[in-house]
Amino acid sequence: SNLQRSNDELAQFAYIASHDLQEPLRKVRSFAEMLEQSLGADNINAKIRNYLDKINNSTSRMSVLIRDVLAYSQLSRENIVFEPVDLRKIIDEIKTDLELVIEQKKATITIGNLPVISAIPLQMSQLFANLLTNALKFNKPDQLPLIQINAKELPIGDVANTGITSGMDTTYYLLEVTDNGIGFHAENAEQIFNIFQRLHAKTEYSGTGIGLAICKKIAQNHNGEIFATSDIGKGATFSIVLPQEQGRGK
Repeated sequence: SNLQRSNDELAQFAYIASHDLQEPLRKVRSFAEMLEQSLGADNINAKIRNYLDKINNSTSRMSVLIRDVLAYSQLSRENIVFEPVDLRKIIDEIKTDLELVIEQKKATITIGNLPVISAIPLQMSQLFANLLTNALKFNKPDQLPLIQINAKELPIGDVANTGITSGMDTTYYLLEVTDNGIGFHAENAEQIFNIFQRLHAKTEYSGTGIGLAICKKIAQNHNGEIFATSDIGKGATFSIVLPQEQGRGK
């Protein structure tokens, strides 16, 4: 279809653009380092240090942005193979990756029984890594983070209520990632999945505003869906609906 073609072209453009943007950015970073070395520690006063820090901070932010745009564009690529994925194993690996932050924030992560589903392993890692990173980031300063991950089978009637119309003859699971963090206004529940959408000022929380857009795209790549419920100060729940098997039409 035309929409599919324009989506593919857009993804290709994002891939090429972000890939090509990395080279000049590398140069800016290298020359900033060389400039710092040429000046020597004795000649760097507070004003110059401030300028150099601003260059470093901006290039770092740009680097993360390029990486995220690249990740987003690659989600549209064809020829991706589905295989059995143990979601418990995926989350255990992410916990290991994030163990430093988990330790620093004294966070508790409890995990219920999680299913094995037909999926793209890397994308499942991206999905849950983004959700766990967010849950750890948007914590309340006066409360230790508690994150719960649970799964249950969805009755067939409930699948239709989530807006999924693929009609595949398979079991669907509802996976919930719940935190006790700062939450967000209920009316923002849909727009947080839009690309580059940020509910907080850059100074408050780091990030590019692409993480949740990636989550949505991954859920849809798996013939599933994701939605969020929350309120200010009440924590947030991210609900992901995913089929156990792929591509078995009724």
